[in-house]
Amino acid sequence: MKEKKTIMRKEHFRLSMLIAALVTVAISVLAFFPANHAFAAYDSVMNNGSVPNTSATTTTMPDGSNSFTHALYYTAQGSDGTTYTSNYSTTNPAVEDSVLNLDKMTPDADGNYHFNAVLEITATNNVSNINYDLTMPSSGSQITGNPNVQFDGAPTFSGTDAASVQAATTYSNISSPGAYINEATYKNQYGQNMPNVYYMYLHGNLSAGQKLTVTIPYLLTNASALDLSTASPSVSFNESVSINPWTIWGQFTGDLTAANLRFARTDSTPVSNRWALYDILRDQQNGVANATGIRYLFTKNNNISTGTSLDYTLIDVLQKTNAEVGLDSSDYEYKNSDSPNYVPVNTMISDGTIAYARGGYYRLKLDKIKRAYAGTGWSTNGMYSDYYTYTTTRSGLVIHGAPTDPDGTYVNMNVELWQYIGGTSNICLTVGQQFDPKSGISYVRPYNRPEITNPLDDPVQSTLIDVSYTDAQGNTVANINTAQPGAYTVTYRYWFPTATNTRSNYSATFDTKVYVTAQQATQCPPDFTATVSYNTNGGEGSVTSQSVTYTPSAAGEVTLSNGSELTRDGYTLKGWNTRADGTGVSYALGAHMSDITSDVTLYAVWEKNSVAPVVPVHPSQDSKNAKSTKNLAHTGADITTIMWASTLLIAAGAGLIARVAWQRKKSE
Repeated sequence: MKEKKTIMRKEHFRLSMLIAALVTVAISVLAFFPANHAFAAYDSVMNNGSVPNTSATTTTMPDGSNSFTHALYYTAQGSDGTTYTSNYSTTNPAVEDSVLNLDKMTPDADGNYHFNAVLEITATNNVSNINYDLTMPSSGSQITGNPNVQFDGAPTFSGTDAASVQAATTYSNISSPGAYINEATYKNQYGQNMPNVYYMYLHGNLSAGQKLTVTIPYLLTNASALDLSTASPSVSFNESVSINPWTIWGQFTGDLTAANLRFARTDSTPVSNRWALYDILRDQQNGVANATGIRYLFTKNNNISTGTSLDYTLIDVLQKTNAEVGLDSSDYEYKNSDSPNYVPVNTMISDGTIAYARGGYYRLKLDKIKRAYAGTGWSTNGMYSDYYTYTTTRSGLVIHGAPTDPDGTYVNMNVELWQYIGGTSNICLTVGQQFDPKSGISYVRPYNRPEITNPLDDPVQSTLIDVSYTDAQGNTVANINTAQPGAYTVTYRYWFPTATNTRSNYSATFDTKVYVTAQQATQCPPDFTATVSYNTNGGEGSVTSQSVTYTPSAAGEVTLSNGSELTRDGYTLKGWNTRADGTGVSYALGAHMSDITSDVTLYAVWEKNSVAPVVPVHPSQDSKNAKSTKNLAHTGADITTIMWASTLLIAAGAGLIARVAWQRKKSE
């Protein structure tokens, strides 16, 4: 009995150890794979990230005559009645966008959420007119998917100089960002709550050492429509240089700051504080499979004359894929807000330098785009030569006709173009007719100026246009030879005019194709004929040549002969090749041949037949062959040996199981 208890204790001990081991493994697995419950990314009313900032920025004028302390930020009241403050605007790129948790706020009866945008500014010395231009959080509200935030009434001004500044401050509407009007006129024209304010331009005197505070009441009006599975796109309150570049402390300084705010729920997925295109370009550079891509949208500005229009369209704009253009990380340069210089993005990626979204600028090289659009009449904005420069918070941008990508496969990137020159793409002449260069060009469009038709007849525009000719082989020629059939390209180069209508250093080109045929073409461009001929290359018989029709825009194609007409003693016909020695392009018999734009000769490819050697068969060899069938094909092991070994292993296992069962019964 004592022995039985000892055995039982041992079995219990073994069982306990086994259970403990299983529990340990389970805990480890759970620790490695956390349970699928809601993750509280934003557990406060105002979430300011890992690098919070409540310090204002101090900027000194270039001549040292004055200095300013300035800050932009947001405030919001939580359901607990406490007012919470966002990060202050800063030039530190590591400071993250503040995130307002709507779950911890109380909406009004209409479902709107209230918050404030606040400006504070103090000058060391007196300022007669502050000329302080601000881009407002409501500037991007019309973009689909963005938070729609609107003024909830007029701003309030406080401080010694509040009344004079309020009276002199002007506003512009999203519909016309460059047109500024005072508060009373804005209310009368757009509504008492002042909807869709784009810019707010502060004027008036500022007394030395006296803080001016401006509080703008805001509403988030479309919270229920926002996709808050992740934090929303940001709304931006920033010191602007886009319209009135002269700030109170000088032009285009590095101390222009922005305060960004996002909206979320408690369990919304956090967003990165890096520039949106950085990870995409990094994955592209590193060859990451199935990574998000960039879809380039080539657009034109609908209303450039205002100088500030952010209204673009894809309609009637010639689109090219990036496979044609070839843009990648080497075409971008980035400047973090605390950096004085732009750095190539491919270098940043290689060095591991982060491109922060806050206050950053990036620029795109234009040379590849210009090359891709050569000959189309389209090119980049004539006001900019080598780069387009963008901010990371491009508030208010609208692109009519932009495709959507609900699966997140692409991020859209718009690139502005302008059609400078246009005309007739194809002209057909018969032998003996003369070509008039005026027939190939219809108009020119100087950037942001009216279209001018028949420009070669215009005394000014004709001085801005060069005409050149190339033949079908790409050789430059003096003119089109209409004495014989041929094909030519006429290139019209339009030099962008300066303010005085002289040639600038930049141009766009438009190509016209001219075809000269022996007889009048029934269509333009005309059909051309190529011949596919077959060379027996040492064989006997013949294969009938094939006639293929093609046009300049559509290459010809044909199904090749199967060569059944050809024979050669001791050889087998294997296919066709564009060279007699077989070193050219190979085609199978009866294959499909495409991209035919000229005569082609195909040579028969022959393979010499092999003769199998005669090997006498002996009885002893037959017996060896018979024995070899017992061997496995791949291992060469003897089947009989493997079968016996398998049987013995199975028997041994069965015996071991029976012995264990007998010992257990005996112990009981």
